[in-house]
Amino acid sequence: MKACFSSSHFSIKHILFFLKIALCLQLLAITSVNAQQSDDSDAQFADAKFVGANSCKGCHSEQFQQWQSSHHQASMLEASVD
Repeated sequence: MKACFSSSHFSIKHILFFLKIALCLQLLAITSVNAQQSDDSDAQFADAKFVGANSCKGCHSEQFQQWQSSHHQASMLEASVD
């Protein structure tokens, strides 16, 4: 009985080609799964709201003080003409 993958049927080029196709299909499958997981996590936080800087202060007092004395705290303020 002759083997299906004997050297007379397939060259190294053919085998490498099939391996590349298999790898591409696996990458497409992984990307599809990751995209679905990302959509699920985005939906989970769709109703999230900024709760205010003071709610962080209790657990992260050192970081809060650094943030408070920087210009970054102004990014949370309402925009105005001034």
